[in-house]
Amino acid sequence: MTLLSGGIVGCAGRPLTPIVAAAIDVLECQLDAVEELVPQAELAESIVMAARAGDVDAAVAGLVQLGMSAEEVKAVAAAFSACVPVNKP
Repeated sequence: MTLLSGGIVGCAGRPLTPIVAAAIDVLECQLDAVEELVPQAELAESIVMAARAGDVDAAVAGLVQLGMSAEEVKAVAAAFSACVPVNKP
């Protein structure tokens, strides 16, 4: 169980459903992937949330403002897109 899902379990007082746990795992993966390339946590979070909301222009604009090249933006996009739900037994 991850830290984020552990916090949610603590708040809810019951285990997460598999669907919710998978969604949290994907979100954490996306945050981790972007934070590796965008060290400012708040900016990384805003980029991830923009991308998850379908606002790719805002996500790319945030990366470009950091001075990232097109190849670096593609690397962030690839890392973000690599996060997929994993079915756990």
